[in-house]
This record gives sequence, C-alpha cells and structure tokens, in this order.
Amino acid sequence: MALVFPTSPVEGRAYSGFRYVNGVWKKSPTGMALPKNYIVNPAMQHSQQNARAGASTNAYYLADQWAGQFSGATTYAFASLASGRLWLSVSASGTAAAADYTGFTQKVEGQRIADLRWGTADAVPAVLRFTALVNIEPAGGNRAIAVTIRGPSPYPVISFTVTVTTVETVFTVAIPPPTTGTFPISNLTGFEVWFVFVGGTSHRVNTSGVWTTGGAIGTTTMSSGALGDGSSLTVGDVGFYADPYATAAAPPFETPDYTAELRACQRYWCKVMGLKGGASSATNAARIGTTLPVQMRAIPAMTAVGSPGIYDGTVTPVLAGAATSNLSSLQAAEANWTTAGLVAGRAVSNYYKTDADYFAMNARL
Repeated sequence: MALVFPTSPVEGRAYSGFRYVNGVWKKSPTGMALPKNYIVNPAMQHSQQNARAGASTNAYYLADQWAGQFSGATTYAFASLASGRLWLSVSASGTAAAADYTGFTQKVEGQRIADLRWGTADAVPAVLRFTALVNIEPAGGNRAIAVTIRGPSPYPVISFTVTVTTVETVFTVAIPPPTTGTFPISNLTGFEVWFVFVGGTSHRVNTSGVWTTGGAIGTTTMSSGALGDGSSLTVGDVGFYADPYATAAAPPFETPDYTAELRACQRYWCKVMGLKGGASSATNAARIGTTLPVQMRAIPAMTAVGSPGIYDGTVTPVLAGAATSNLSSLQAAEANWTTAGLVAGRAVSNYYKTDADYFAMNARL
C-alpha cells in the first residue's frame, strides 16, 4: 500500500517512520528511538541518602532522584528494592478522595532535555519505556495506572493510561512533541515523570495521550476505588528517549555504568566528609571546607547528619551551629562552625566516624 504523505508539511514533521527535512521526506535511519536515556538513575542503582530503606514519608527519596509522593488520609510505604525497582505499598486501606494521590516521580533537569526543543515548533517526539507489576489486595487482578509527563507551571501535561498486571511487563509509551508550553533548558526543572498508582478526580485530565494544561497527574480512565492493605506497585528500568523519526519504539534498556551514574546522581545530592580548616578560638572552627565530588546543579544546602566530629590534635568535639555563607556548587565551605574545647591556631579536620555521620549536600530540583 502506497503511503500518502501530508501535503504542505512543516520542517521536521514526522509521518510513518519518515521525517520532513530540508524539503524532502527522509526515511528513519533507525527503527527505534535514539539510545540516549534522559533519566537519571534509571535502573535505581544508587540510593545515597536512604540506602534503600523504606519509609512512609511524603517526598521520600527511596533512590537517587526518585521520590515517593502521596497526599490524603491513606498512608503508603516506599522503598528501593535490591532488584533495582521502586516499590510502593498501601499500608492502610481506603478510597481516594478527590485530592488524594500517590506515586513515584523524577524531576528532570532542563539542561538534560534542551535538545528535545520542547515548547517550540521544532519539538522532537519521545518514547518512555519502563517495567511494572501490581499486587492488588484482597481480590487480586489488574490495575490501570497513569504515566504522566508534566512541565513546570503553567503545567503543560500529558498522561497515559497503562493497565498493569501481576506479571512484570515492559511498557512503551509514544509521547507526541509538545509545540507549546514552557520547558526550561537551564538548571531548573525541565519536566517531571510520574507513575501514579492512585489519583483522585481533581488530579485527572480528560483524555489519555493528549497534551493539555493544568496540574493534573492522572487520567479519567485510570482505576479508582478502594485498595486493600498490602496492594502495591513496582516500577523499574525507566528509559526516556528522543524519537526524532516517530518510530514509537524504545531501544533496548541498558543499565548505566555504575560509577558514571553515581556522578550523575551526585550533581543533585551527595555526602561529604573530611572537611579541613583552622581553629580561630576554643569554640570556633573557621573556613572549614572541602571540594565536592562533582559540580552540583546549584549552590547546595548543607546539613550535618548524625554527629560529625572535628579534631585539632587533642580534642574531638561534634560540629554544630553551621553558618553556610561560603558554599558554592564546587565546594563545601563553611565559616564559623561552633564547637567546644579547641585550641586557637591549630589546624582542624572533620574525621570519619561512621557512614551515618556526614554532611548532606542538597541541590535537588
């Protein structure tokens, strides 16, 4: 059957595996989307902050860059599994109210997606692929969840309904290019990826697979109603790929190099130890700092976790009372850490005690 190409196409128009470039319809050189994955920590290899431990806390980072989110009377548990999966479980049964929701989300930095040119006439289609399975209590069965891509305010958003079963399945979603809306290409949030297990009516858009505006993160056709205790959603191997020839096919998922992906994660959150400086008085360690492992997305917030100690050759007091006026995206540099028992004029260093005693550097989106 002959293809009937659209008449008067605009530059970059995609159609049935072809793309209109420089006045000519050109066949895709590949039968699938391009291999570059825009997601950070797509195989959930790293969980620097919480070491895969579970929690029932909103905005909890169960793995680097992956947050568990919920709102409403029902409570949920989140964890990062050793198998490289995100896990969400209902820990108190109930029916979602209009404003309730829960799911996994990642904010993708604008600089990572600049080449997609979203929000312009040259916007590039994309493909999202992932694995998922559900466990529905007490009756079992399938569940239709929502998969959502949402830009920053004024929230250009597109959601898809995906029916998930008890067998882990690979899903592929073709994302049409948004030619309107604002998608920053700076170090701000370019867009968010959501996997929505529960979404109340106020969080749903009318049509699956259509770009719209608003803050919705779900679809009207996703499953609703009560979930029993122990119902769960598991998601993993997330890939987001540019699809310039509109193939709607994802490339094979590749687990990133472990060390390289750790560096990508540390752009947003990392631990530091081994700060060095000097004692300006018995209670003051001045200009104590260290170089960060990577340049962070922005100037981070620095927080002492546990009981990080300092040593001046004699005493080992705990650091407390930080002033953070000398931080940068390259350096953890603190002025005037207050402590006790130091000898003025001595060099001081923050020494290793345990993995739980460190400084958290937070430059997350």
